[in-house]
Amino acid sequence: MFNALSKWNIGGATLASGWAGKSIIIILFIISVIAIAIFIYKIKEFRKISIRNDKFLLAFHKKVSLNEFYKLNAEFDCPLSRIFDSAYRPITSMSQEVNKNIKETMSFSAMEHSLVKEKQKIESLLVFLATTVVISPFLGLLGTVWGILDAFMDIKTFGSAHINVVAPGMAEALVTTVAGLCVAIPAVVFYNYLLSRANKFLDELEVFEKELINEIRLSL
Repeated sequence: MFNALSKWNIGGATLASGWAGKSIIIILFIISVIAIAIFIYKIKEFRKISIRNDKFLLAFHKKVSLNEFYKLNAEFDCPLSRIFDSAYRPITSMSQEVNKNIKETMSFSAMEHSLVKEKQKIESLLVFLATTVVISPFLGLLGTVWGILDAFMDIKTFGSAHINVVAPGMAEALVTTVAGLCVAIPAVVFYNYLLSRANKFLDELEVFEKELINEIRLSL
């Protein structure tokens, strides 16, 4: 175990650390892999949403009427198209004799429900990154405290503060701190970037909701 410290690097420090330090490092490694996977997945998802939303808005603003556009809406398959579908479907399912206020109420209620669902989809998995940002430094701190505790226990056991006695505990303390920061720092970048993209989409949804409300009122 002491030989692992002959070459001072992350690998040697990890090998020299105890079971607690190694366990924390493994947990942090798993968390980092999941965080990277989420980041890649959300990047691809947001790119797809952006392209499809732009195509939808371009077609929507060129429409002749809401009724005609409703027949073409299914081909877009994006958050905006699903909100439009949920809002206009109740209108198409009602007869002409139904009161305008009832149509508006049913339409706007369905649209609001759809808007909430789309927001949840866009923000999905971001909570894991936020949790990673918070928990990773604390896991590193746990390893730090545990390693220092091990070092003091070894001093008591061997009756010496020689470097070979305290090195494993100090290695455990330092390597878990480094690992925690190495996971937390990229997670902060991932989270902030994805959150800014998500907020852009959420603003877009709310603007479209207001626009659609006005268009539906004018068309009824």
